[in-house]
This record gives sequence, structure tokens and C-alpha cells, in this order.
Amino acid sequence: MINTYIQLDGSDNYDEFYNKFYQLIGDNDFSLSMKDLYADTDAYNIYTLLDGTSNCLADSTKTYYSDGYKKRYSSFTNNWNRETILNLVKTYTNTNYLLDIDMLRWPLFNESNKVDGTEYYNFSENQSNASAEAFTDFLMHQLQKER
Repeated sequence: MINTYIQLDGSDNYDEFYNKFYQLIGDNDFSLSMKDLYADTDAYNIYTLLDGTSNCLADSTKTYYSDGYKKRYSSFTNNWNRETILNLVKTYTNTNYLLDIDMLRWPLFNESNKVDGTEYYNFSENQSNASAEAFTDFLMHQLQKER
């Protein structure tokens, strides 16, 4: 969201924000590169293989990379429908999500622009929703490719 905000000079236009956010997903020059997406989704998926089992990390990782990675986004989204995924994603792009943990000074959302030299952003509802829709559509596209 920050990369999109900067690229668009803070534009609050939903379509512009959606299109730029979607364009930047997977771009290695920005913070949501494909390597980052793979690392995050794979880490979550390996964690779920470990959760509640007696498997060790090495065994779960070996199992995942022998075959499980081929359905990484199906596993990551639990094969949920678009609406369920979108609602979950919105909890992470909506400023209300962070009101309870504002003391952590989450760098995506803060009323002040700079704290201790770190820049913070206050995203609009349009920007938050456009980001959630774009990321959800990206996930839906990845799910289609896995079928």
C-alpha cells in the first residue's frame, strides 16, 4: 500500500489505486515482490502442516516442497470463495484493524506523518478498499492458474 501511495502521490482515486496496486504485486522493485509472496505464503502453508502434528519443521518443509507448493495459493486461501478472501484481506488493509494496536506504531497507519524519523501513512477508505480488492483479485487469478 505504501508503494502504491508513493507512486500515485497519495491519490484517493479508487481505480487508479487499484490498478497501480495490482500492477506492483510481484514486481521485484517494490515491497510485494514474487519472492516475498512466495516466502509469506510458503511459510504460512508450512506452518499449517506443522500445526497440531508431531511433524518437525524439516519434514514439513520437505513435504511441502516435494508437491504442496504446486497449490500454494489454494492452501494459503483454504480454497475459500472470493467474498471470504476479500473480507479477510480487508481486515488488514482497513485502518480500523489497527486501532487496537496503535501503540505499536504500525507504519501503514498513523495519524502523524513522522514519528522518530519513520514516515507513517493514513490511508483513506478508497485506498484501503482498492488495495484489498486488488490483492484479492491477484489471489483469485493465482487460484485459477492452479486448477
